[in-house]
Amino acid sequence: MSCRPTDRPTAVVESARHAYPDLRFSEGSMTALVTGDDELGDILAWYSTHHTPPRWLPAMFAEFHRTLAPGGVPALGRPCRR
Repeated sequence: MSCRPTDRPTAVVESARHAYPDLRFSEGSMTALVTGDDELGDILAWYSTHHTPPRWLPAMFAEFHRTLAPGGVPALGRPCRR
């Protein structure tokens, strides 16, 4: 299994690199993932899509669609208040 985490805040990426030196981490944007078409088996966007400005959502979901392999799963989450 391969894991290619991508995050924007440099401190988060540096902390993850230190904690998991065997994984490759990169900084990037969910609207421009640095990966080829149909390459990813899954995308985990947990508690991150709700911070995306509404006008960027179509580009972000188009990028998820472009990079997910057939049968790939986007795992999305957002805060839920009662």
